[in-house]
Amino acid sequence: MFMQFEGKAFSFDHCWEELRIHDKWKDTVKGLASKTKKKGKTIANAPSNVNQEGETGESSTPASTPRPTGVKKEKEKEAIKRNWEQSMKNEAEFLAETKKKTKYLEELMLIEKEKRKEVRRKLDYEIIYKDTSDMDDITLQFHTMEKKKNILEKNDGGKRNRRR
Repeated sequence: MFMQFEGKAFSFDHCWEELRIHDKWKDTVKGLASKTKKKGKTIANAPSNVNQEGETGESSTPASTPRPTGVKKEKEKEAIKRNWEQSMKNEAEFLAETKKKTKYLEELMLIEKEKRKEVRRKLDYEIIYKDTSDMDDITLQFHTMEKKKNILEKNDGGKRNRRR
């Protein structure tokens, strides 16, 4: 077959002995055969058992086995898998950190709420327990109204002031 196409003898018989059994070589031979058929040349003179089988006609590998994936494709698949695993790990870390921050913010909000309650309580005590003995009548009346207002707000949550 080589002599027919190239016009000289094939000088790499030792390579042929190694390569002829591999699926990649068989696919290459099939591709060459289909290309030559398209150009009008045929490989009718070449024995068919040389294309896919050894010199004795016995197949060294089953014809139905699929061609294994190449090294480059395997590396690409592994890289994609590693990238995916890394992104999942990063996302899990991000979610854990977000949960921590959320919990921290909730605790801060509770602390602020307690601080506001404490400040309000101090103001209420100042108003309620203020010494009224030295106040004039108008200031005493204003102070008494403030006490009543605070008591009402505590009892009904300030609903009376919102209605007005």
